[in-house]
Amino acid sequence: MTDTVNNSTTYLWYDYETFGTEARKDRPVQYGSFRTDTNFNIIGQSMVLYAQLADDYIPSPGSSLVTGITPMSLMDEENALAEADFAKVIRDEMGKPGTITIGYNNRNYDDEMTRFMFWRNLLPAYDTEYGDGRGRFDVFLLVIAVYAVAPQILKWPTKEDGTVSFKLDRLTPANQLPHRHAHDASSDAFATLQLAKLIASKNPRLWEYALSISKSDKIVELLNERRPLLYVDRYSLHHRRGLRPVMPLFENPSVRNEWICWDLSADPSEMWAITEKDMKERS
Repeated sequence: MTDTVNNSTTYLWYDYETFGTEARKDRPVQYGSFRTDTNFNIIGQSMVLYAQLADDYIPSPGSSLVTGITPMSLMDEENALAEADFAKVIRDEMGKPGTITIGYNNRNYDDEMTRFMFWRNLLPAYDTEYGDGRGRFDVFLLVIAVYAVAPQILKWPTKEDGTVSFKLDRLTPANQLPHRHAHDASSDAFATLQLAKLIASKNPRLWEYALSISKSDKIVELLNERRPLLYVDRYSLHHRRGLRPVMPLFENPSVRNEWICWDLSADPSEMWAITEKDMKERS
């Protein structure tokens, strides 16, 4: 059991369906979540909410084609809430002590949408992510790490060009996991839960370690040790399976918690010839 997880910890598996792809300006239309204990046992009832369409917002037709949710269909949803009420219910769920919110690609998208929705509705935007045992975790990043260091855990679907697909709706059928309605928030949240449960059952140590370094202070501790690290780079998955050995050098004096590291696949003797301008351009 890691520092991140204790007897009061619960996991809140969640997902949004939205009316656009830009987390900072587009709006969520559907929220789905499940709460489990740390052994992946579901606690209580699942939650599905819809948000009413704001008068000053134009939704993306393409998003409606993907999700099947349209401005007209929202009129038939009995539990469609004004966004302010929608945001408050979600914040109350995420803000419960000991809650670790978990999604699929949530660090890059859903968490950003949550913060901007809270900000838009005059709610604190960050305090659901820390304090009282709270935290957040992204199964997408875990899947990338599995592909890099323990690929035998999962079966990997491929795209037409032969590269691996990391989309949730491709991974679930490839691994015989239930996923009844892709692009439905509740179904996607449940599929994320099942995928994480499968990984944890096959490699508990990897799951526990990933949880333990999901908070920035834990990463800073590792960097402060000034020892080589194996970094999994999501942007070079099809090059060296995304693995990059790096050496932490020092914290960026201008940006808190940002570190300058050297990619050890390159000749480290180059460091002695790098100017300050070169370093800024490379960072």
